[in-house]
Amino acid sequence: MERQTGAERVFERFYELSGTDDPDDLHETLNRSLESVLRLFQADSGSVMLCRERRHYIAVCRGLPDDARDQVHSRLDGAVSSRVIASQTPVVLHGPVDPQDWPRAIPRPNLVSSISIPLQNRRKVVGLLNINSASPNRVFNEDEMAFASVIAHHLAMTIENARLRDEAKERSRYFSDLYKIARTITSSLDLDLVLRMIAEHVRRVIACDICALLLHNPDTGALQLARGQGIPDGTDSDYVDLVEPAARQARICCKLVTMRDACLPNNGRPASGIVVPLIVKRKVVGYIAGFRSDGTAFSRATTRLLLGLAELAAIAIENARLYRRQSGIAHITQKELTPERFEPIRGYEIGSRYTPAHQVGGDYCDLIRINKRKFGLVVADVAGRNVTAALHIAKCKHAVRVLADCISSPAKLMLKLNKFIYEHTDPEAFISMFYAVLDTTNGLLTYSVAGHEPGLLLRAQIPSIEQVRTSGILLGIHPGATFEERTTYLHIGDILFLYTDGLTDALCSGQTDGLEVLEEAFLQRRLEPAQRLADNIHRLAIGNQEGKPPDDIAIVTLRKM
Repeated sequence: MERQTGAERVFERFYELSGTDDPDDLHETLNRSLESVLRLFQADSGSVMLCRERRHYIAVCRGLPDDARDQVHSRLDGAVSSRVIASQTPVVLHGPVDPQDWPRAIPRPNLVSSISIPLQNRRKVVGLLNINSASPNRVFNEDEMAFASVIAHHLAMTIENARLRDEAKERSRYFSDLYKIARTITSSLDLDLVLRMIAEHVRRVIACDICALLLHNPDTGALQLARGQGIPDGTDSDYVDLVEPAARQARICCKLVTMRDACLPNNGRPASGIVVPLIVKRKVVGYIAGFRSDGTAFSRATTRLLLGLAELAAIAIENARLYRRQSGIAHITQKELTPERFEPIRGYEIGSRYTPAHQVGGDYCDLIRINKRKFGLVVADVAGRNVTAALHIAKCKHAVRVLADCISSPAKLMLKLNKFIYEHTDPEAFISMFYAVLDTTNGLLTYSVAGHEPGLLLRAQIPSIEQVRTSGILLGIHPGATFEERTTYLHIGDILFLYTDGLTDALCSGQTDGLEVLEEAFLQRRLEPAQRLADNIHRLAIGNQEGKPPDDIAIVTLRKM
Protein backbone atom coordinates (compact mmCIF):
# COMPACT_ATOMS: atom_id res chain seq x y z
CA MET A 1 0.00 0.00 0.00
CA GLU A 2 2.83 2.39 0.88
CA ARG A 3 4.57 1.64 -2.42
CA GLN A 4 1.34 2.21 -4.38
CA THR A 5 0.82 5.57 -2.68
CA GLY A 6 4.41 6.55 -3.44
CA ALA A 7 4.02 5.55 -7.09
CA GLU A 8 0.88 7.69 -7.34
CA ARG A 9 2.85 10.70 -6.13
CA VAL A 10 5.49 10.06 -8.79
CA PHE A 11 2.86 9.75 -11.55
CA GLU A 12 1.09 12.91 -10.36
CA ARG A 13 4.34 14.79 -10.79
CA PHE A 14 4.66 13.48 -14.35
CA TYR A 15 1.14 14.66 -15.17
CA GLU A 16 1.88 18.10 -13.72
CA LEU A 17 4.70 18.49 -16.21
CA SER A 18 2.48 17.32 -19.08
CA GLY A 19 0.31 20.40 -18.58
CA THR A 20 3.02 23.00 -18.07
CA ASP A 21 4.47 25.30 -20.70
CA ASP A 22 7.54 26.29 -18.69
CA PRO A 23 10.63 24.66 -20.23
CA ASP A 24 12.62 25.28 -17.04
CA ASP A 25 10.16 23.06 -15.20
CA LEU A 26 11.59 19.90 -16.83
CA HIS A 27 14.76 20.03 -14.74
CA GLU A 28 12.81 20.70 -11.56
CA THR A 29 10.36 17.89 -12.32
CA LEU A 30 13.14 15.42 -13.06
CA ASN A 31 14.77 16.39 -9.77
CA ARG A 32 11.60 15.85 -7.73
CA SER A 33 10.68 12.71 -9.65
CA LEU A 34 14.11 11.18 -8.99
CA GLU A 35 13.83 12.08 -5.31
CA SER A 36 10.42 10.35 -5.13
CA VAL A 37 11.69 7.27 -7.00
CA LEU A 38 14.69 6.89 -4.69
CA ARG A 39 12.42 7.23 -1.64
CA LEU A 40 9.98 4.75 -3.17
CA PHE A 41 12.70 2.14 -3.77
CA GLN A 42 14.59 2.95 -0.55
CA ALA A 43 17.67 3.71 -2.66
CA ASP A 44 20.47 6.07 -1.65
CA SER A 45 21.62 7.35 -5.08
CA GLY A 46 20.51 7.57 -8.68
CA SER A 47 20.35 9.67 -11.80
CA VAL A 48 18.25 10.54 -14.84
CA MET A 49 20.21 10.73 -18.07
CA LEU A 50 18.94 12.31 -21.28
CA CYS A 51 19.83 11.39 -24.86
CA ARG A 52 20.38 14.21 -27.32
CA GLU A 53 22.07 14.18 -30.72
CA ARG A 54 23.50 10.64 -30.28
CA ARG A 55 25.01 11.47 -26.88
CA HIS A 56 23.70 11.06 -23.37
CA TYR A 57 24.44 13.03 -20.26
CA ILE A 58 23.35 13.23 -16.63
CA ALA A 59 20.47 15.71 -16.34
CA VAL A 60 19.83 15.27 -12.58
CA CYS A 61 21.39 13.06 -9.91
CA ARG A 62 21.20 12.35 -6.20
CA GLY A 63 23.85 10.81 -3.94
CA LEU A 64 26.53 10.54 -6.65
CA PRO A 65 30.10 11.89 -6.39
CA ASP A 66 30.63 15.49 -7.46
CA ASP A 67 32.65 14.37 -10.50
CA ALA A 68 30.04 11.85 -11.67
CA ARG A 69 28.97 13.96 -14.65
CA ASP A 70 32.55 14.36 -15.88
CA GLN A 71 33.27 10.67 -15.46
CA VAL A 72 30.17 9.71 -17.43
CA HIS A 73 31.15 11.99 -20.30
CA SER A 74 34.66 10.52 -20.44
CA ARG A 75 33.49 6.87 -20.39
CA LEU A 76 30.50 6.87 -22.74
CA ASP A 77 31.66 4.16 -25.16
CA GLY A 78 31.80 1.27 -22.68
CA ALA A 79 29.93 2.47 -19.62
CA VAL A 80 26.86 0.64 -18.29
CA SER A 81 24.60 3.44 -19.50
CA SER A 82 25.82 3.11 -23.11
CA ARG A 83 25.22 -0.66 -23.13
CA VAL A 84 21.71 -0.36 -21.67
CA ILE A 85 20.70 2.41 -24.06
CA ALA A 86 22.10 0.53 -27.06
CA SER A 87 20.34 -2.74 -26.13
CA GLN A 88 17.16 -0.95 -24.97
CA THR A 89 16.95 -3.58 -22.23
CA PRO A 90 16.80 -2.90 -18.45
CA VAL A 91 19.36 -4.60 -16.20
CA VAL A 92 19.77 -5.36 -12.48
CA LEU A 93 23.36 -5.53 -11.26
CA HIS A 94 24.54 -6.72 -7.86
CA GLY A 95 27.80 -5.62 -6.29
CA PRO A 96 30.52 -3.56 -8.00
CA VAL A 97 30.51 -4.16 -11.74
CA ASP A 98 33.05 -6.60 -13.14
CA PRO A 99 35.72 -4.65 -15.12
CA GLN A 100 35.98 -7.56 -17.56
CA ASP A 101 32.28 -7.30 -18.42
CA TRP A 102 32.14 -3.51 -18.17
CA PRO A 103 35.67 -2.28 -18.98
CA ARG A 104 34.82 1.45 -18.97
CA ALA A 105 32.34 1.44 -16.11
CA ILE A 106 32.83 3.98 -13.33
CA PRO A 107 34.38 2.27 -10.29
CA ARG A 108 31.82 2.08 -7.46
CA PRO A 109 33.34 -0.27 -4.83
CA ASN A 110 30.56 0.45 -2.32
CA LEU A 111 27.77 -0.40 -4.78
CA VAL A 112 25.53 -3.26 -3.56
CA SER A 113 22.73 -3.25 -6.12
CA SER A 114 21.55 -1.11 -9.06
CA ILE A 115 18.79 -0.89 -11.68
CA SER A 116 19.36 0.74 -15.08
CA ILE A 117 16.23 1.22 -17.21
CA PRO A 118 16.07 2.86 -20.65
CA LEU A 119 13.48 5.64 -20.87
CA GLN A 120 11.78 4.51 -24.03
CA ASN A 121 8.86 6.10 -25.82
CA ARG A 122 7.51 5.17 -29.24
CA ARG A 123 10.48 2.90 -29.89
CA LYS A 124 12.84 5.77 -29.17
CA VAL A 125 15.17 5.91 -26.17
CA VAL A 126 15.10 9.42 -24.72
CA GLY A 127 17.16 8.74 -21.61
CA LEU A 128 18.06 6.39 -18.78
CA LEU A 129 16.89 5.96 -15.19
CA ASN A 130 19.52 4.69 -12.72
CA ILE A 131 18.63 3.55 -9.16
CA ASN A 132 21.48 2.55 -6.83
CA SER A 133 21.80 1.03 -3.38
CA ALA A 134 24.92 0.93 -1.18
CA SER A 135 23.15 -0.71 1.74
CA PRO A 136 23.80 -4.46 2.30
CA ASN A 137 20.18 -4.80 3.43
CA ARG A 138 18.80 -3.38 0.17
CA VAL A 139 19.16 -5.59 -2.89
CA PHE A 140 16.89 -5.04 -5.91
CA ASN A 141 15.08 -7.94 -7.57
CA GLU A 142 13.46 -8.62 -10.94
CA ASP A 143 9.98 -7.64 -9.73
CA GLU A 144 11.26 -4.24 -8.63
CA MET A 145 12.94 -3.79 -11.99
CA ALA A 146 9.59 -4.48 -13.70
CA PHE A 147 7.86 -1.95 -11.46
CA ALA A 148 10.60 0.61 -12.11
CA SER A 149 10.06 0.01 -15.85
CA VAL A 150 6.46 1.21 -15.51
CA ILE A 151 7.67 4.39 -13.84
CA ALA A 152 10.36 4.76 -16.50
CA HIS A 153 7.72 4.56 -19.25
CA HIS A 154 5.76 7.46 -17.76
CA LEU A 155 8.95 9.42 -17.20
CA ALA A 156 9.90 8.88 -20.85
CA MET A 157 6.51 10.21 -21.96
CA THR A 158 6.98 13.28 -19.77
CA ILE A 159 10.46 13.97 -21.17
CA GLU A 160 9.31 13.48 -24.75
CA ASN A 161 6.31 15.81 -24.29
CA ALA A 162 8.56 18.48 -22.78
CA ARG A 163 10.99 18.05 -25.67
CA LEU A 164 8.19 18.35 -28.24
CA ARG A 165 7.06 21.58 -26.59
CA ASP A 166 10.60 22.90 -26.67
CA GLU A 167 10.92 22.02 -30.36
CA ALA A 168 7.58 23.66 -31.15
CA LYS A 169 8.66 26.82 -29.33
CA GLU A 170 12.00 26.73 -31.10
CA ARG A 171 10.25 26.46 -34.48
CA SER A 172 7.94 29.30 -33.51
CA ARG A 173 10.90 31.48 -32.53
CA TYR A 174 12.69 30.50 -35.73
CA PHE A 175 9.81 31.52 -37.99
CA SER A 176 9.17 34.67 -35.95
CA ASP A 177 12.82 35.73 -36.20
CA LEU A 178 12.97 34.84 -39.88
CA TYR A 179 9.79 36.83 -40.57
CA LYS A 180 11.24 39.91 -38.85
CA ILE A 181 14.48 39.54 -40.81
CA ALA A 182 12.57 39.08 -44.08
CA ARG A 183 10.49 42.21 -43.47
CA THR A 184 13.61 44.23 -42.77
CA ILE A 185 15.93 43.21 -45.58
CA THR A 186 13.20 43.11 -48.23
CA SER A 187 11.83 46.53 -47.25
CA SER A 188 14.25 48.32 -49.56
CA LEU A 189 15.78 47.93 -53.01
CA ASP A 190 18.70 50.20 -52.18
CA LEU A 191 21.70 47.84 -52.43
CA ASP A 192 23.87 49.66 -49.87
CA LEU A 193 21.04 49.71 -47.33
CA VAL A 194 20.22 46.04 -47.94
CA LEU A 195 23.86 45.03 -47.39
CA ARG A 196 24.08 47.03 -44.17
CA MET A 197 20.87 45.49 -42.79
CA ILE A 198 22.07 41.97 -43.63
CA ALA A 199 25.38 42.52 -41.84
CA GLU A 200 23.58 43.86 -38.76
CA HIS A 201 21.27 40.84 -38.65
CA VAL A 202 24.18 38.40 -39.06
CA ARG A 203 26.05 39.83 -36.09
CA ARG A 204 22.90 39.80 -33.96
CA VAL A 205 21.75 36.30 -34.95
CA ILE A 206 25.03 34.46 -34.36
CA ALA A 207 26.42 36.70 -31.58
CA CYS A 208 29.88 36.82 -33.13
CA ASP A 209 32.92 39.04 -32.63
CA ILE A 210 33.67 39.38 -36.34
CA CYS A 211 31.23 39.18 -39.22
CA ALA A 212 31.67 39.70 -42.93
CA LEU A 213 29.51 39.81 -46.02
CA LEU A 214 31.44 39.07 -49.20
CA LEU A 215 30.16 39.06 -52.79
CA HIS A 216 31.57 37.82 -56.06
CA ASN A 217 32.04 40.62 -58.57
CA PRO A 218 29.41 39.95 -61.31
CA ASP A 219 31.90 40.83 -64.05
CA THR A 220 35.24 39.42 -62.82
CA GLY A 221 34.11 36.82 -60.28
CA ALA A 222 36.63 38.17 -57.74
CA LEU A 223 35.67 38.00 -54.06
CA GLN A 224 35.02 41.47 -52.63
CA LEU A 225 34.07 42.72 -49.17
CA ALA A 226 30.58 44.23 -49.11
CA ARG A 227 30.35 44.75 -45.34
CA GLY A 228 32.69 43.86 -42.46
CA GLN A 229 32.67 44.45 -38.70
CA GLY A 230 34.88 43.43 -35.80
CA ILE A 231 38.49 43.70 -37.02
CA PRO A 232 40.03 46.86 -35.54
CA ASP A 233 41.36 49.02 -38.38
CA GLY A 234 40.70 46.05 -40.67
CA THR A 235 41.13 46.46 -44.40
CA ASP A 236 39.03 44.77 -47.07
CA SER A 237 41.82 42.26 -47.67
CA ASP A 238 41.90 41.33 -43.94
CA TYR A 239 38.29 40.16 -44.16
CA VAL A 240 38.74 38.48 -47.54
CA ASP A 241 41.88 36.59 -46.37
CA LEU A 242 40.06 35.42 -43.24
CA VAL A 243 36.98 34.11 -45.06
CA GLU A 244 38.43 32.95 -48.40
CA PRO A 245 39.68 29.43 -47.41
CA ALA A 246 36.29 28.39 -46.06
CA ALA A 247 34.49 30.28 -48.84
CA ARG A 248 36.37 28.18 -51.37
CA GLN A 249 35.03 25.02 -49.75
CA ALA A 250 31.53 26.45 -49.48
CA ARG A 251 31.55 27.35 -53.16
CA ILE A 252 32.54 23.81 -54.17
CA CYS A 253 29.99 21.97 -52.01
CA CYS A 254 27.35 24.76 -51.95
CA LYS A 255 26.92 24.08 -48.22
CA LEU A 256 27.65 25.66 -44.87
CA VAL A 257 31.27 25.30 -43.68
CA THR A 258 32.31 25.47 -40.01
CA MET A 259 35.80 26.10 -38.64
CA ARG A 260 37.21 25.24 -35.21
CA ASP A 261 40.70 26.65 -35.57
CA ALA A 262 40.26 29.88 -37.52
CA CYS A 263 43.19 32.25 -37.15
CA LEU A 264 41.89 35.73 -36.36
CA PRO A 265 44.03 38.84 -36.93
CA ASN A 266 45.87 39.95 -33.76
CA ASN A 267 44.63 36.89 -31.85
CA GLY A 268 46.87 33.94 -31.08
CA ARG A 269 44.07 31.64 -29.91
CA PRO A 270 42.09 29.42 -32.32
CA ALA A 271 38.59 30.75 -32.99
CA SER A 272 35.38 29.15 -34.25
CA GLY A 273 33.90 30.28 -37.53
CA ILE A 274 30.97 29.66 -39.83
CA VAL A 275 30.61 30.50 -43.53
CA VAL A 276 27.32 30.20 -45.40
CA PRO A 277 27.10 30.57 -49.21
CA LEU A 278 24.54 32.94 -50.73
CA ILE A 279 22.94 30.98 -53.56
CA VAL A 280 20.66 32.34 -56.28
CA LYS A 281 19.44 29.98 -59.01
CA ARG A 282 22.12 27.40 -58.06
CA LYS A 283 24.85 30.02 -58.37
CA VAL A 284 26.96 31.16 -55.40
CA VAL A 285 26.95 34.98 -55.43
CA GLY A 286 28.60 35.56 -52.06
CA TYR A 287 29.05 34.47 -48.44
CA ILE A 288 27.98 35.33 -44.91
CA ALA A 289 30.69 34.67 -42.33
CA GLY A 290 30.91 34.95 -38.55
CA PHE A 291 33.73 34.26 -36.07
CA ARG A 292 33.90 33.87 -32.28
CA SER A 293 37.24 34.60 -30.68
CA ASP A 294 36.56 32.36 -27.65
CA GLY A 295 36.10 29.28 -29.85
CA THR A 296 32.46 28.69 -28.78
CA ALA A 297 30.64 26.43 -31.22
CA PHE A 298 27.52 27.61 -33.03
CA SER A 299 24.33 25.92 -31.84
CA ARG A 300 21.96 24.05 -34.12
CA ALA A 301 19.27 26.73 -33.66
CA THR A 302 21.75 29.48 -34.56
CA THR A 303 22.96 27.58 -37.62
CA ARG A 304 19.42 26.96 -38.79
CA LEU A 305 18.47 30.63 -38.45
CA LEU A 306 21.63 31.69 -40.27
CA LEU A 307 20.80 29.36 -43.16
CA GLY A 308 17.33 30.90 -43.40
CA LEU A 309 18.83 34.39 -43.28
CA ALA A 310 21.27 33.46 -46.05
CA GLU A 311 18.43 32.38 -48.36
CA LEU A 312 16.60 35.67 -47.80
CA ALA A 313 19.80 37.69 -48.10
CA ALA A 314 20.73 36.12 -51.45
CA ILE A 315 17.34 37.01 -52.93
CA ALA A 316 17.36 40.53 -51.45
CA ILE A 317 20.87 41.23 -52.79
CA GLU A 318 20.06 39.91 -56.25
CA ASN A 319 16.85 41.97 -56.41
CA ALA A 320 18.69 45.10 -55.25
CA ARG A 321 21.44 44.52 -57.83
CA LEU A 322 18.89 44.06 -60.59
CA TYR A 323 17.00 47.16 -59.47
CA ARG A 324 20.21 49.19 -59.43
CA ARG A 325 21.01 48.14 -63.00
CA GLN A 326 17.48 48.83 -64.22
CA SER A 327 17.30 52.09 -62.27
CA GLY A 328 20.52 53.26 -63.90
CA ILE A 329 19.14 52.56 -67.35
CA ALA A 330 15.74 54.05 -66.50
CA HIS A 331 17.29 57.14 -64.86
CA ILE A 332 19.32 57.89 -67.97
CA THR A 333 16.29 57.22 -70.14
CA GLN A 334 14.04 59.42 -68.04
CA LYS A 335 16.52 62.26 -67.98
CA GLU A 336 16.34 62.25 -71.76
CA LEU A 337 12.55 61.90 -71.67
CA THR A 338 11.85 64.94 -69.51
CA PRO A 339 14.13 67.92 -70.23
CA GLU A 340 14.49 70.56 -67.54
CA ARG A 341 13.42 73.30 -69.95
CA PHE A 342 11.53 73.26 -73.24
CA GLU A 343 12.73 75.15 -76.30
CA PRO A 344 11.15 78.61 -76.63
CA ILE A 345 8.07 79.19 -78.82
CA ARG A 346 7.86 82.57 -80.46
CA GLY A 347 4.93 84.55 -79.08
CA TYR A 348 4.43 82.21 -76.12
CA GLU A 349 5.86 81.54 -72.65
CA ILE A 350 6.27 77.92 -71.64
CA GLY A 351 7.23 76.34 -68.32
CA SER A 352 7.48 72.83 -66.91
CA ARG A 353 8.25 70.85 -63.75
CA TYR A 354 8.69 67.14 -63.16
CA THR A 355 9.30 65.22 -59.92
CA PRO A 356 9.21 61.41 -59.60
CA ALA A 357 7.89 60.03 -56.31
CA HIS A 358 10.77 57.50 -56.27
CA GLN A 359 14.11 57.22 -58.05
CA VAL A 360 12.36 56.75 -61.36
CA GLY A 361 8.77 57.46 -62.33
CA GLY A 362 6.06 56.83 -64.87
CA ASP A 363 5.05 60.39 -65.87
CA TYR A 364 6.43 62.48 -68.70
CA CYS A 365 5.82 65.73 -70.51
CA ASP A 366 7.14 66.84 -73.90
CA LEU A 367 7.13 69.60 -76.46
CA ILE A 368 7.42 68.46 -80.10
CA ARG A 369 8.28 70.81 -82.97
CA ILE A 370 6.15 69.52 -85.85
CA ASN A 371 7.00 72.31 -88.28
CA LYS A 372 7.74 76.04 -88.19
CA ARG A 373 4.27 77.01 -86.96
CA LYS A 374 2.98 73.90 -85.18
CA PHE A 375 3.99 72.29 -81.91
CA GLY A 376 2.76 69.19 -80.10
CA LEU A 377 2.18 69.29 -76.32
CA VAL A 378 2.13 66.02 -74.36
CA VAL A 379 1.52 65.13 -70.73
CA ALA A 380 1.21 61.41 -69.91
CA ASP A 381 1.10 59.02 -66.96
CA VAL A 382 1.70 55.25 -67.13
CA ALA A 383 0.26 52.87 -64.54
CA GLY A 384 2.89 52.14 -61.85
CA ARG A 385 5.90 54.01 -60.49
CA ASN A 386 8.75 51.58 -60.94
CA VAL A 387 11.48 50.89 -63.45
CA THR A 388 9.10 49.05 -65.78
CA ALA A 389 6.78 52.08 -65.83
CA ALA A 390 9.69 54.32 -66.83
CA LEU A 391 10.62 51.98 -69.68
CA HIS A 392 7.01 51.89 -70.90
CA ILE A 393 6.82 55.67 -70.88
CA ALA A 394 10.07 55.79 -72.90
CA LYS A 395 8.45 53.67 -75.61
CA CYS A 396 5.43 55.95 -75.52
CA LYS A 397 7.46 59.14 -75.94
CA HIS A 398 9.39 57.90 -78.97
CA ALA A 399 6.21 56.55 -80.55
CA VAL A 400 4.46 59.94 -80.10
CA ARG A 401 7.38 61.80 -81.68
CA VAL A 402 7.40 59.48 -84.70
CA LEU A 403 3.61 59.69 -85.15
CA ALA A 404 3.47 63.49 -84.66
CA ASP A 405 5.58 64.02 -87.79
CA CYS A 406 3.07 62.28 -90.05
CA ILE A 407 -0.30 62.59 -88.26
CA SER A 408 -1.65 66.11 -87.70
CA SER A 409 -4.89 65.03 -85.98
CA PRO A 410 -4.53 64.36 -82.21
CA ALA A 411 -7.45 61.87 -82.25
CA LYS A 412 -5.92 59.88 -85.12
CA LEU A 413 -2.55 59.93 -83.37
CA MET A 414 -4.24 58.50 -80.27
CA LEU A 415 -5.73 55.67 -82.38
CA LYS A 416 -2.31 54.65 -83.72
CA LEU A 417 -0.60 55.09 -80.36
CA ASN A 418 -3.26 53.03 -78.58
CA LYS A 419 -2.73 50.10 -80.95
CA PHE A 420 1.05 50.36 -80.57
CA ILE A 421 0.89 50.33 -76.74
CA TYR A 422 -1.56 47.43 -76.75
CA GLU A 423 0.70 45.32 -78.97
CA HIS A 424 4.18 46.27 -77.76
CA THR A 425 4.00 46.68 -73.97
CA ASP A 426 3.05 44.49 -71.01
CA PRO A 427 -0.68 43.79 -70.46
CA GLU A 428 -0.73 46.02 -67.37
CA ALA A 429 0.83 49.01 -69.19
CA PHE A 430 -2.11 51.46 -69.30
CA ILE A 431 -1.28 55.08 -70.13
CA SER A 432 -3.31 58.25 -69.69
CA MET A 433 -2.43 61.13 -72.02
CA PHE A 434 -3.31 64.69 -72.96
CA TYR A 435 -2.07 65.49 -76.47
CA ALA A 436 -2.58 68.83 -78.21
CA VAL A 437 -1.34 70.50 -81.39
CA LEU A 438 -0.81 74.26 -81.19
CA ASP A 439 -0.85 76.41 -84.35
CA THR A 440 1.22 79.42 -83.28
CA THR A 441 0.04 81.60 -86.17
CA ASN A 442 -3.54 81.90 -84.91
CA GLY A 443 -3.53 80.26 -81.44
CA LEU A 444 -5.63 77.28 -82.56
CA LEU A 445 -5.34 74.42 -80.07
CA THR A 446 -6.54 70.98 -81.23
CA TYR A 447 -6.54 68.32 -78.54
CA SER A 448 -7.54 64.80 -77.57
CA VAL A 449 -7.59 63.20 -74.11
CA ALA A 450 -7.14 59.49 -73.28
CA GLY A 451 -8.34 58.96 -69.71
CA HIS A 452 -6.19 61.83 -68.45
CA GLU A 453 -6.84 64.72 -66.08
CA PRO A 454 -8.57 67.65 -67.83
CA GLY A 455 -6.37 70.56 -68.85
CA LEU A 456 -7.13 73.94 -67.30
CA LEU A 457 -7.49 76.96 -69.58
CA LEU A 458 -7.52 80.33 -67.81
CA ARG A 459 -9.10 83.09 -69.87
CA ALA A 460 -7.31 86.37 -69.21
CA GLN A 461 -10.24 88.64 -70.08
CA ILE A 462 -12.76 87.30 -67.53
CA PRO A 463 -10.69 85.79 -65.66
CA SER A 464 -12.13 82.27 -65.41
CA ILE A 465 -10.96 78.68 -65.73
CA GLU A 466 -12.30 76.24 -68.32
CA GLN A 467 -11.68 72.51 -68.13
CA VAL A 468 -10.22 71.20 -71.39
CA ARG A 469 -11.31 67.59 -71.86
CA THR A 470 -12.61 64.98 -74.30
CA SER A 471 -13.95 61.45 -73.94
CA GLY A 472 -11.55 58.54 -74.34
CA ILE A 473 -10.29 55.57 -72.33
CA LEU A 474 -6.73 54.85 -71.24
CA LEU A 475 -4.29 53.85 -73.96
CA GLY A 476 -3.49 50.15 -74.12
CA ILE A 477 -6.76 48.77 -72.74
CA HIS A 478 -8.57 47.94 -75.99
CA PRO A 479 -7.05 47.93 -79.50
CA GLY A 480 -10.29 49.19 -81.11
CA ALA A 481 -10.88 52.18 -78.79
CA THR A 482 -11.88 55.51 -80.38
CA PHE A 483 -10.92 59.01 -79.28
CA GLU A 484 -12.60 62.39 -79.54
CA GLU A 485 -10.99 65.58 -80.84
CA ARG A 486 -11.88 69.21 -80.02
CA THR A 487 -10.51 72.68 -80.74
CA THR A 488 -10.26 76.02 -78.98
CA TYR A 489 -8.31 79.27 -79.42
CA LEU A 490 -5.73 80.83 -77.17
CA HIS A 491 -5.96 84.61 -76.90
CA ILE A 492 -3.39 87.03 -75.56
CA GLY A 493 -2.87 86.41 -71.85
CA ASP A 494 -4.63 83.02 -71.84
CA ILE A 495 -2.79 80.25 -69.95
CA LEU A 496 -3.04 76.51 -70.59
CA PHE A 497 -2.15 74.39 -67.55
CA LEU A 498 -1.50 70.63 -68.07
CA TYR A 499 -0.63 68.20 -65.26
CA THR A 500 -0.75 64.58 -64.06
CA ASP A 501 -2.91 63.28 -61.21
CA GLY A 502 0.07 63.26 -58.84
CA LEU A 503 -0.35 67.05 -58.56
CA THR A 504 -4.00 66.98 -57.49
CA ASP A 505 -3.31 64.05 -55.15
CA ALA A 506 -0.55 66.02 -53.47
CA LEU A 507 -2.75 69.14 -53.15
CA CYS A 508 -5.62 67.19 -51.62
CA SER A 509 -5.95 67.90 -47.89
CA GLY A 510 -8.60 66.50 -45.58
CA GLN A 511 -12.02 67.10 -47.13
CA THR A 512 -10.64 69.56 -49.72
CA ASP A 513 -10.54 68.31 -53.32
CA GLY A 514 -7.13 68.63 -54.94
CA LEU A 515 -8.55 70.05 -58.19
CA GLU A 516 -10.32 72.84 -56.27
CA VAL A 517 -7.05 73.76 -54.53
CA LEU A 518 -5.25 73.73 -57.88
CA GLU A 519 -7.81 76.01 -59.58
CA GLU A 520 -7.69 78.48 -56.68
CA ALA A 521 -3.87 78.56 -56.69
CA PHE A 522 -3.91 78.92 -60.49
CA LEU A 523 -6.19 81.98 -60.29
CA GLN A 524 -4.09 83.60 -57.57
CA ARG A 525 -0.84 83.18 -59.56
CA ARG A 526 -2.21 83.85 -63.05
CA LEU A 527 -0.06 86.96 -63.55
CA GLU A 528 3.21 85.13 -62.88
CA PRO A 529 5.49 84.06 -65.78
CA ALA A 530 4.79 80.56 -67.06
CA GLN A 531 7.87 78.95 -65.52
CA ARG A 532 7.42 80.65 -62.15
CA LEU A 533 3.76 79.59 -62.17
CA ALA A 534 4.78 75.95 -62.67
CA ASP A 535 7.49 76.23 -59.97
CA ASN A 536 5.23 77.81 -57.36
CA ILE A 537 2.32 75.41 -57.77
CA HIS A 538 4.78 72.52 -57.71
CA ARG A 539 6.29 73.95 -54.49
CA LEU A 540 2.81 74.24 -52.97
CA ALA A 541 2.10 70.56 -53.69
CA ILE A 542 5.45 69.34 -52.34
CA GLY A 543 5.07 71.44 -49.20
CA ASN A 544 1.60 70.04 -48.60
CA GLN A 545 3.14 66.52 -48.52
CA GLU A 546 6.18 67.53 -46.43
CA GLY A 547 8.55 66.89 -49.33
CA LYS A 548 7.28 63.38 -50.14
CA PRO A 549 4.71 63.41 -52.97
CA PRO A 550 2.49 60.29 -53.10
CA ASP A 551 2.88 60.02 -56.88
CA ASP A 552 4.94 61.41 -59.76
CA ILE A 553 4.14 65.04 -60.68
CA ALA A 554 4.41 66.53 -64.16
CA ILE A 555 3.34 70.12 -65.03
CA VAL A 556 3.32 72.10 -68.31
CA THR A 557 2.23 75.76 -68.50
CA LEU A 558 1.72 77.70 -71.74
CA ARG A 559 0.82 81.44 -71.96
CA LYS A 560 0.11 83.35 -75.15
CA MET A 561 1.88 86.69 -75.12
